[in-house]
Amino acid sequence: MRRKFYMHRRGGVFYACLVNQETGLSMSARSTGERDRDAALIVVSGWLRDGLPGKDGERRKVEASFDLDGILRAIRKAELDSGGALAIVKALKERGLIDIGAVPAGKGSVNFVSFLSGFFDYDKSAYVRDRLAHGHSIGRRYCRESLKMIRLFWEPTFKRRTLASITRNDLKSFSLSLPADKSASYKNSILNAGLIPLGWAYEEGMIPADIGKDFERYGGKATRRGVLTVEEAGALFAKPWADATAMAASLLSTTTGMRQGEILAVRGEDIGEAVLNVAHSWSAADGLKSPKNGEARRVPLLPEVREALLAQLATNPHTDIPEAGRFVFWGLSPETV
Repeated sequence: MRRKFYMHRRGGVFYACLVNQETGLSMSARSTGERDRDAALIVVSGWLRDGLPGKDGERRKVEASFDLDGILRAIRKAELDSGGALAIVKALKERGLIDIGAVPAGKGSVNFVSFLSGFFDYDKSAYVRDRLAHGHSIGRRYCRESLKMIRLFWEPTFKRRTLASITRNDLKSFSLSLPADKSASYKNSILNAGLIPLGWAYEEGMIPADIGKDFERYGGKATRRGVLTVEEAGALFAKPWADATAMAASLLSTTTGMRQGEILAVRGEDIGEAVLNVAHSWSAADGLKSPKNGEARRVPLLPEVREALLAQLATNPHTDIPEAGRFVFWGLSPETV
């Protein structure tokens, strides 16, 4: 291969531009680092003989450098779209030259905290819409609590970061910065407010890697809730209660193990002769919804508990709707508790 070059002076230093006579392509000018022409010629001769020095100190043959320089020039001048750019990345990955992922520019450039907030916006979130469309349960209260976690913990740390800029090391540092006086379950809830959206963003092609996959959560035993003994329960209900509503709810909880939301959701139609139909749960954010496990169930109903529920139902003032649809533990309007 016949080669030639030409030199010019820039700022007192000689630069050389190698030319491939077979293709007519020339490389970008490179500094010889010399101010004397003869010394510069010696440097260029060394390039032609031993190869061009790279940033890593290794020398690359001039033929290979011409190929690389031509590729870089073509990439810089070509009218590339995101599909073409991804194809280049894919080709480099197939050769084992890189191991990073890539997504089209723009998807991951959104503000990270704004993305998290939108993710848990119950009325606008694509994630929520998808969950509900596939029959999965997700409530407004859950989204509201997640937004609270984002505002209190994620936003102060990441408010100026983009979604695509978040790394696994960022997550590790954030995890270690969580308040030591909080329980393991509370800290895991904080982490989930960010890790779940990050996993979804990866599945949707917004970021190149699922940086939260198999992320270490906090361990530790949850504080066990105490349970009344038979003797304690007997003593509790043996004395008169000032509030009949509180007593009816407590009787139901003690004898059936129902959750608070399930108790609040009980209506006249749920009260049977010997069983209670647990078909709904109630929260201020969601109103009536499915029970926590997503399935209705029936629980035994003791006569004295049934009597207390019917007595409480009879106090419901919303007589403009049938008794079957009235809440036992009623609120200011027929539709609320």
